Parts: sequence; structure tokens; C-alpha cells
Amino acid sequence: MSSVKLIINSEISTDYSKDNEKLLKKFGIPYKISNDKIFFISMNEVEFSTREMAGNEFVFDMLSDIPKYHLGGNFANFTDDVKKALLEVFEEFHLGFRLYDSYSGEGDYLNYILNNDLTIKYSFERDEEGYVDENEYEDGYENEDEDEVAELISIAEISSENNIIVPDIDGDIYNGVQIGTQFWTTKNLNVSNYRNGDEIPQVQDAAEWAVLTTGAWCYYENKEENGITYGKLYNWFAVNDHRGLAPEGFHIPSDEEWNCLTEYLGGENVAGGKMKEKGKVHWVEPNKKANNTSGFTGLPGGECNYNGTFWCLGEIGKWWSSSDDETEGMSIILNSDNGIALVYYFDKTSGFSVRCLKD
Repeated sequence: MSSVKLIINSEISTDYSKDNEKLLKKFGIPYKISNDKIFFISMNEVEFSTREMAGNEFVFDMLSDIPKYHLGGNFANFTDDVKKALLEVFEEFHLGFRLYDSYSGEGDYLNYILNNDLTIKYSFERDEEGYVDENEYEDGYENEDEDEVAELISIAEISSENNIIVPDIDGDIYNGVQIGTQFWTTKNLNVSNYRNGDEIPQVQDAAEWAVLTTGAWCYYENKEENGITYGKLYNWFAVNDHRGLAPEGFHIPSDEEWNCLTEYLGGENVAGGKMKEKGKVHWVEPNKKANNTSGFTGLPGGECNYNGTFWCLGEIGKWWSSSDDETEGMSIILNSDNGIALVYYFDKTSGFSVRCLKD
């Protein structure tokens, strides 16, 4: 295929009610409201050139451009509570996506139905006109071209792994991505309490921040709106507090675990580009080598320096490791100027972003 278009379509909607909206919010289920209707997702269409990509790189690049909930394979990792919430709001739940070959004009369909008993039914179909007969669902995949069937199955399997739902102590929801053998959260931590419920102090005074020897957090430039996109900045003492910073079942990655990630992505000289969010929405120019083929979606949250000053929002992203050399803590750095994932040690009073790794 020289050009492939992925089309994800859903007509799932119901009349708006506050109860339905509360239920969707409770379980972190994406939705939109339009004309007094609630919609789970809407039509999405993305086109890719396969001359530059092949195999898993093509699949991951495709997934990185599409919100993870928008792929039918995500059903596989929905918890029963989330499935029940979807059925309670929408009564029936059916997702389908089409892989359309722009060169040949042929299209393959993968369809998912969430049943009332919370089981999932799927089918793989094609007909001569390129349309699906919704009355002819069959379990499993059927196609004479085994290679194309295998390609679609791999997309479904990867998309389901890319939607681990991770709740933190404050009730916020994080999605996750499988990269090699590891499962990472795909946005920066934004929690205000340790796992046991104890509060993590917010420190806004620079002089106070500079002399801390216990856990604390701040927003970049002490602006709450920065936390919505980039999460909180934590000092190293919060990262390593025995009460636990990461959500249940997750932990702050060690030096060895960060190295495992970068080695899987081809080494630190190229891993940064595969970890950075593409484009200039959050990263400033030039955001070199950024393609996010890993799905890590690294954002440039900047830092709170050891002396309590802020710098480099939009230019760099720094994430703490749990490892240290007694006097300094280890972190990994992504920079707009290159595609490198740089490992470096910094003063433990510095405030960096945090990502979490599944136990």
C-alpha cells in the first residue's frame, strides 16, 4: 500500500442528561455534547504514506495521531465498571473502523459490539462495494488475504494495550501505552496526595522551595492552567517518599527502567524523537525528530530550578527517575533542538515532571 487512510466511525449518542454526563466523567470516558445529545466519539479520518514507514512503526505512528479511546480494540481493556457505564448511558455500543487503501480503493472493516453481558463480539469484513452489511456479523476474522487480516489484528491488539486506564488517589484518570515489555502512563502526573492519602505540600515561594528536604510540588510559574496540560512539577523527595507518589500498581521508573525504554527505541540518540509529541502545539520550534512512534507523548513541561525559578516551558521536558547518586537525582531530558533522550543528574530540590511505570 502506498497510501493508507484509517477511518474510525461511531454513531453512538443519546439524549443529554446531567446524570449521564456525571457517569461518563466518573469513569474518565471521553464524550462531547452537541444539540442536546451526548456523543462518545465522532468520525475520525487520518491518512498516512507507507513509503516512509513499515510494520510496527506504521501502526504506532497511526495510533499516536488518534486519541486512544477512538480505536475499537480499546474494548479489550475497559474495566467492567466502564463497560457498564457505557451501556447505561448509550444502551448499545458498537464501534467500527476501516483501513482504506487510497491506491487500490479497497477497504477492510473491523467491527466491535459490546454486549449486555459485557462480552465483546467482533468481525472482520469486506464486500465488493466497500460497505459493511451490518446484518451479517460473524465471530472472528474472515478474509482470503491472510496478510491483510494479520495486519488488522495487530492494530486491534496494539490499540487495546494502549488504553490501560489508571486512576490516581485524587480520582484523575491516566491512559497507558505498552512500549516493548513496559507499560507507561501517557501524561504527566498531576496528583496532590500520596498514595496513602497524605497531602503533598504545594510550595509557591522560591526561597522556601530552594531549601526543601521533603516532598513538594508546584505548577510551572505557579499557574494552575499549566497543570492541566503539563501536570505538576515535583521535587525528588516527593518522588521517593515511602508513602508512594505513583497510582496503585505503578511506580516511578528507575535509571535501569528508563534505559530499558531508550534501548528498546533504538538508543538515547534517537529515542527522544520517538518519545516527543509531534508538532508545535506544545513544543516550540524546531521540535526536531519528533514523531512519537512510541506513544509516550512527551510534553515540554519545563522545570522549577533548584533555586525556585522557572524556565524552558515549551522547550524541554524533564522526568525524574527514582535513582540517585546520594547528592543528586537522575532524570531523563527531551529537548526541542534534537531527538536525543539525555540522562543527567540534578539537584534534588529541582521540580520536574513525573511519569509512572506499571509494576
